[in-house]
Amino acid sequence: MTPVRTLTERRKANLLEQGIGKNSLHASGPKPSGPVFAGFTKGGAPVQNNALGTSLILAGTATALLALTQKSAPRKTGMLSLGASAAIYGLRRFLIKHDGMTIRETGLENPNATIQHLQGMKFEFEVVVRRPARELFSFWRRTANLARIFQRVEYVRSITAFRALLFLRPSLTKRIICEIEIYRERPDELISWRTSNSASPRVAASVEFHTLGRSKTRVVFMITVAPISLAVALRLLGFPSYMEHELHLFRTRAERGQYLHTQAGKMSIA
Repeated sequence: MTPVRTLTERRKANLLEQGIGKNSLHASGPKPSGPVFAGFTKGGAPVQNNALGTSLILAGTATALLALTQKSAPRKTGMLSLGASAAIYGLRRFLIKHDGMTIRETGLENPNATIQHLQGMKFEFEVVVRRPARELFSFWRRTANLARIFQRVEYVRSITAFRALLFLRPSLTKRIICEIEIYRERPDELISWRTSNSASPRVAASVEFHTLGRSKTRVVFMITVAPISLAVALRLLGFPSYMEHELHLFRTRAERGQYLHTQAGKMSIA
């Protein structure tokens, strides 16, 4: 069996030669080694997910045709948009390479992982904040502050120093509650969260702090969502734009001094 690292680098190189994806640790958007862009089997030959593409095109076309029978203008518009989006995404399956490598082929299965290989979609965002990394790390490390960073988080109830319940603002009529844990951290550099393996949906996220100067830090936020169907829906609903807006708002507040600094070097919103 070819070493996993060799397979990963081979997939990245082949895809980048075709101008698909980005190969930067701090470039926004899905990575070329992830389930969106990776598309090479164990032998290195490119494959396309034609079955999924065909299904999406048929489903999208059916939805669009059904929309034409609707009398309600808002419903008709919504269904047409959904059908068109599904059909376009399906067509892209014939053009964009798909990762044909299974867990068995790559040996990447990890019983402790929140999201296994090919089971989720990764999003990555970054902002540069004119604040020291230590201050930003301290603020993010206090889990309750997630409700102050992301508007969708209504409030946080801490269980332990490493576990907490996130109460998300109601989506339609249902409030979402998820339990998260900090499973990895490096002081002033990294914080990683994840939901439990039995949670639905499954989410893994991390934030990195890269010092660029005495009072300048690059903040990189990464989040992986599973199942992929949910991640695709979030992408179509503007999740990347929402995340970019939230992080830029965080940067603005921090740089305008809307955070109070305690003697311990921690930050809180004024």
